[in-house]
Amino acid sequence: MSGVLPILVVAATARELAADLPCATLLCGVGPVEAAARTAAAIARHQPKAVLHVGIAGAHRSAGIAASSLVIGSAARYSDLVLVSDLAPREVQADTALLAAARRALPEALVMPIATSARVGGGVGGEVEAMEGFAVLRAAELAGTATVVEATMNRDAIRRMTAMAKEMGASFDRDDEEFDIDGPADDGNPMGMTEAELTEIEGFAEKSAEQIVHGLKVKKPVIQRLLKVGVEPQAPKRKHAPGSGPLAGKQFVITGSLSRPRDDIEKVIREAGGKTGSSVSKNTFALVTNDTDTGSSKMK
Repeated sequence: MSGVLPILVVAATARELAADLPCATLLCGVGPVEAAARTAAAIARHQPKAVLHVGIAGAHRSAGIAASSLVIGSAARYSDLVLVSDLAPREVQADTALLAAARRALPEALVMPIATSARVGGGVGGEVEAMEGFAVLRAAELAGTATVVEATMNRDAIRRMTAMAKEMGASFDRDDEEFDIDGPADDGNPMGMTEAELTEIEGFAEKSAEQIVHGLKVKKPVIQRLLKVGVEPQAPKRKHAPGSGPLAGKQFVITGSLSRPRDDIEKVIREAGGKTGSSVSKNTFALVTNDTDTGSSKMK
């Protein structure tokens, strides 16, 4: 998202979205199922640090809310999920910081929970209802996106909100500088490494490298937040320093039936300075197994 605000603005239809916004935008479609799927895909693609869901909503007549009112959602509540127990979440709270920014940008707006339902008039648990809010905010929550908020607003209000978001965007940029985990690509900082670079390190097979790169990319927002609050990652202690010990520089693959628990064997190898891998490669020194008659492809 280089050159734009690290924010994703989501609306169901083009008529609900302002043009030429300084950030990524998404038309998520109508209804919670379509909205959840498209939002999850867009978050994976853009990796935003905040998600703002905007659009048209309806209000119950008993609420006395005028048709032209602006509403900021303090929470999104899913009305269509009817269960006798808490088997699934029904509410997502708006992020405190982004909610405060929205209120500064739109001081005239009402602030209240917004219900989500695929049926017009089906929203319960709130005086205002829409069709996609909970789906968008829940997709962002599951992806680890730092901030989420829902609001009903016209195009002028959307522009005012994104203008206020510039302040938050500058804050995001400062966070990136202070807690940069991309850095130079090396084995001490895998966040900046490619699959090809990881496979050059002894002990990394192609499949493992692919899983690590994908996993770190998906979890990067969570890692950033942990670093920001002072969490300091530490490598596990070894009895032998890296590169020392009788098995230094040697990689082992463990497979098949074993005479001892797999974890115990891996621990012995590591403590002797060796490494373990998940699949056989050109760097494999030996295959550890108690089943010499196994048909495993690793024996070939």
